[in-house]
Amino acid sequence: MAGETSTAPAGGDINRGPSFLAILWATLAISIIFVFARVYVRLVVIKYHGWDDYWIIASIVSTFNLFLTKVAMKINSRCESRSWA
Repeated sequence: MAGETSTAPAGGDINRGPSFLAILWATLAISIIFVFARVYVRLVVIKYHGWDDYWIIASIVSTFNLFLTKVAMKINSRCESRSWA
């Protein structure tokens, strides 16, 4: 392994960004499902909520906002790279 060098593929570098974003969105969707299931059980079934419920909701909202910001930045970078002439 020490003597091996990393070479680019024949067509150039491989863009793994779309697959990375797909994995991130899938993970976000799963985490949102679990958070809402937890909040539902705590509020409806148990009829008790604590400070940790507020923190978990705040964390999922901030994570969702982070993902939306990432998507907006990606869309903006695509729009700026196009030549409209």
